[in-house]
Amino acid sequence: MKKTRFTLEQMEELRANPYTEYVSEKTIRFTPVFKNEFWYQYTQGKGPSKIFRELGYDPETLGQYRISNFAYKLTKKMEERTNLSPLERERDLQSQVDALRFEIDSLKKIIIRDDIEKRKR
Repeated sequence: MKKTRFTLEQMEELRANPYTEYVSEKTIRFTPVFKNEFWYQYTQGKGPSKIFRELGYDPETLGQYRISNFAYKLTKKMEERTNLSPLERERDLQSQVDALRFEIDSLKKIIIRDDIEKRKR
């Protein structure tokens, strides 16, 4: 099955979602926070399309192939994590912590920038 390309309007819409890490004509990457929230809801029995919709994405825009593929790949990744040695698990967790710290720092910068813009008005 072939992935559809995003239009410029769709890419703008996808970039506006705080859970979008990167988007191009062919690709979308999601933040670690999105992946964790998706996984939590998925393991609670919710369907992938419903989760995407609840987290602010239009399933029609993404397409069923991307949604199903995302769920499949995330499931495989989570299964691999359960088979890690204690040292590998520690490294994996440290990597997640670092990614979340980076995301928090980025959000702080956005908030500060928005505050400065509001004060200028």
